[in-house]
Amino acid sequence: MNYKEVLKQRLKSELRYMFLLLSVSLVTIGFLIFDMIMNKEDIGMMIFEIVVILFAALILAYSVYFITFLIFDLKAFKKDKINEITAKFIKYDKRSQVKNGVNIYTYSGQVFKDINTGIEYSIDVKNTEPNKTYIILYGKYSKLGIPIQEIKNKKSEK
Repeated sequence: MNYKEVLKQRLKSELRYMFLLLSVSLVTIGFLIFDMIMNKEDIGMMIFEIVVILFAALILAYSVYFITFLIFDLKAFKKDKINEITAKFIKYDKRSQVKNGVNIYTYSGQVFKDINTGIEYSIDVKNTEPNKTYIILYGKYSKLGIPIQEIKNKKSEK
């Protein structure tokens, strides 16, 4: 399996999602500004539209911010500059059950500790479990990664 290609596809998938958010927020802002210009009589509606425009602008700013990081990582792929670490999954912010009755969980706010340097990295990696050690490929800027291999030795069980 070509893990570099899997990570590249994950980055491209996130990029498509961010472009979708960007497009929706731009259309929403455009429509609401047009509606404010055409219907100046209803002050209550104008206030509501301003609030929605501000919310859409926040989503727009986040999309542009994250798209920038994704593009930096995809450019690094073209130069074959891919980050790889061997790290232990040490903590997380939130655990969510994928489906009721099934013992499969997803984790957000994951923190991995590099077993060689001791540096902690906050990386979003799918299909990992706490207190296990993995070899991880990840994007330096977007902090999105994939596990290549789980390391099973006495060092990872401590």
